[in-house]
Amino acid sequence: MNPVMKKKPMEKDRENVAAALDLLDASANNVAKATSTVRRRIEELDELVAHLDAELQTVTDRHKAEMQALKEQYLKENTTLSTRLQAAEEKLRKVQQTLT
Repeated sequence: MNPVMKKKPMEKDRENVAAALDLLDASANNVAKATSTVRRRIEELDELVAHLDAELQTVTDRHKAEMQALKEQYLKENTTLSTRLQAAEEKLRKVQQTLT
């Protein structure tokens, strides 16, 4: 067999291996960039979730305080109205007694 003919397929194989290694290297770089982008996005989303959790806690605390204030206002007004109703009923009884 001719040594020149044997050399050509080996050169072709080497070129194919070199091209495959270049492609593999480029793919590895793309994966590294994508991984970096995904990690950065995850960090951004973690920060957003932490911010929204804090905001939710603030709104929840404010809501609880407002509900407590409304309950206290209701009890105060209900007590006042009950007292006024009892006084009105008492006056009504006195008026009915004087009419009978």
